[in-house]
Amino acid sequence: MNQNLKLYPYFQACASLHFWLPVFFLYFVSILSVREVLVLEAIYYWAVVTLEVPSGYFSDRIGRRPTLLIAGAAWTVAYLLFASSQTFTSFAIAQILLAVGMAFRSGTDSSLLYDSLKAADRVEEIGFFEALGQSYGFYATAFAALTGGILSGIDLRFAYGLSAIGSILAVRIAWRMTEPPRPHKESEMGFANQLLHCVKRLKNRTLLWIFMFVLSITVFNHVPYEFFQPYLDLVMQQTGLGSNHGYEITPVVTSLHVALTMMVAGWGSRRAILLQQKLGVKGALLATLLLQAILMGLMSWIVHPVVAALLLFRSIPRALMTPIINATVHPRLNSGLRATFLSLQSFAGRICFGTALLISSTFTDEVQCLTGETLSSILMAYTLASGVVFIGLATLNISSPSKPDEKP
Repeated sequence: MNQNLKLYPYFQACASLHFWLPVFFLYFVSILSVREVLVLEAIYYWAVVTLEVPSGYFSDRIGRRPTLLIAGAAWTVAYLLFASSQTFTSFAIAQILLAVGMAFRSGTDSSLLYDSLKAADRVEEIGFFEALGQSYGFYATAFAALTGGILSGIDLRFAYGLSAIGSILAVRIAWRMTEPPRPHKESEMGFANQLLHCVKRLKNRTLLWIFMFVLSITVFNHVPYEFFQPYLDLVMQQTGLGSNHGYEITPVVTSLHVALTMMVAGWGSRRAILLQQKLGVKGALLATLLLQAILMGLMSWIVHPVVAALLLFRSIPRALMTPIINATVHPRLNSGLRATFLSLQSFAGRICFGTALLISSTFTDEVQCLTGETLSSILMAYTLASGVVFIGLATLNISSPSKPDEKP
């Protein structure tokens, strides 16, 4: 099991080599209309929704290692499709394969970590390893974003070719891992019975509150992620920057922005548990929601380089919340339920965001390019919604993370 613990941060790093991250929106809109791009994003999220819970059950039933191997293989094929074709249909297929990879990784990597720690009698280190693995992932994404953005100034397809290499490395690392031991009876539960047991766990007030938080923060964390590229493009236009002798400058700026964002997030991730100790689980998680609401509000209010700089903090909420959530949730779940519950939790959030994307696409039906006015309207709606959610969550009670309502 110690081998798994050594490999875990490196798996997270290779799985996070998203060279396409700073340019995917620019790549899509260079070929398709804004409406088609938003529909593509909705296809991705609804595909993840469809696969999220079954993939978690697959992980609990079949094993962590084969689930991660399937994720890496799906990523590889998806990236090669993105790089080699330029039609809506091929992009849609690639989005579905990308969703397969994300869904099969979701919850399984963290479950493999906890199961390995439990087998090594080191479960108290879950917070440390979660933060370590996530920081490796953020730093890897920073490197990939900068490299991918620079090369994408020549050809946007280069980013997806490099990402395929990263996913192949992730497959290689997953292959070297060992399947953690788990009670045999826990892995033989039927799918419907598995879901029923996961839902029953929501009687635990801590798990219920976190479930509702994840459902809402999934939407709000993705808003700056989806729209920061067109926002930066508007800033570039406003400042008079653009292409230079056929070389597109915007992809380089976005890649540098993503790289710095990931470095900031990597730094923040290592301080997540400290924040939890100071504010508690509820206070720390509400702080991440508040930060994201402020960023969305600024984006909706004005197009300005200062706001673009402040968007470097847009991944801090995710960096802080993930170690806190996993360290709180894992001890309250049996091994046979762990990946399914985490997938169910992610499933609920993705349903909300997939719906939000479809609603957003209806307001841009006739829009071929995002203007500042259109972007401001979309972001203002999300900002107001985040304020309502913040007030609602703040009024709900959450039990102490150190005193579970029931034994795992």
